[in-house]
Amino acid sequence: YNAKMKLDDFEPEDLSKEIFAQRFSNINLTYEEFMKEFKKQIEKDSYIQEYFNNEILDKMPQIKKYDVSHILVCFDGAKLCTKNRTKVEAYNLAMDIRDLVLKSNTEENFSEIAANKSDGPSAANGGKLGEITKGIMVPDFEEAVFKLEENEISEITETDFGYHIIR
Repeated sequence: YNAKMKLDDFEPEDLSKEIFAQRFSNINLTYEEFMKEFKKQIEKDSYIQEYFNNEILDKMPQIKKYDVSHILVCFDGAKLCTKNRTKVEAYNLAMDIRDLVLKSNTEENFSEIAANKSDGPSAANGGKLGEITKGIMVPDFEEAVFKLEENEISEITETDFGYHIIR
């Protein structure tokens, strides 16, 4: 039996004795022996898949994903910032924007405000960053995200990019 032989090249129900003889003439198995081995392998693969699903995968911790949107207010000296505002001006603006968001905390409202007020590239998408997991964003941003309940608005969060209002 040639362990390197690939069985993916055919469907077992389509394998007649004639096709077997043509395609696998280089192995030292009869058609019946081959089919018996093939069925054993399928049963083994099914058992392995079932074991993996029930004993390993189900017991692994699930990676939590967060669907995140934000509004960035940057200041002179922040990474990638093109605005000419002081850190104090940026903070005050971020507070005003956060107050505006809190007046009507809906996804649509947040998205509209982000599109009009955010300095970040995600403004074009209404502030949507999509799903994130631990290790994707800068630590201060992640820490703020992981503390939030669904649809909650963060406090002003500072990173190297500026001030963030996170939803």
